[in-house]
Amino acid sequence: MNVQYMVFKLMKNSVSNRAKLSDNELRSFLVVLMKKNEESENYEFASILKDISNNFEAVNDYILPKPTKRKIKTKTDTAENG
Repeated sequence: MNVQYMVFKLMKNSVSNRAKLSDNELRSFLVVLMKKNEESENYEFASILKDISNNFEAVNDYILPKPTKRKIKTKTDTAENG
């Protein structure tokens, strides 16, 4: 599922730079890409695209947990200089 999400995220970001596509248009675009990859015998990538197409709603709504940022503590000096 993580691989599908990352491929979908990269593809969606790349497409959004050039055109605004709805979910149905994006799903159709996935099918076209899948067929083109099968024609060029890139079966591994075509199978990932097929899985994304089959699980489109789940992949589209999938959210990876965001890494938490570590808080950096700063030391404060209470003694006066001088």
